[in-house]
Amino acid sequence: MLRCRPGHCLLVGVYIAKCILESYDRSDSFGYWSLTDWMGEAPLPESLFFGGLGLFTVGGIPKAAYHVFRMLRRLGDELLGQGPGWFVTAGDGGY
Repeated sequence: MLRCRPGHCLLVGVYIAKCILESYDRSDSFGYWSLTDWMGEAPLPESLFFGGLGLFTVGGIPKAAYHVFRMLRRLGDELLGQGPGWFVTAGDGGY
């Protein structure tokens, strides 16, 4: 049985989206701790999905958190409004 490991779970992406959208009008930029699951100080993990915190697995597979950042980068610079289940911005390319 496959279970959700902390760094691979869809909930990580949902939490990132929630935090960024809730603070969107109060922040200039957002970052993430690690690009890949492999940290240089540790040996290379033997398992592809071992629960690492990176945006990509050690094999280069993008995880949910990566896709959230990819989606959020399309938001405009100006927050027009937000509410339960919706978030509208405007930018150079429109809404």
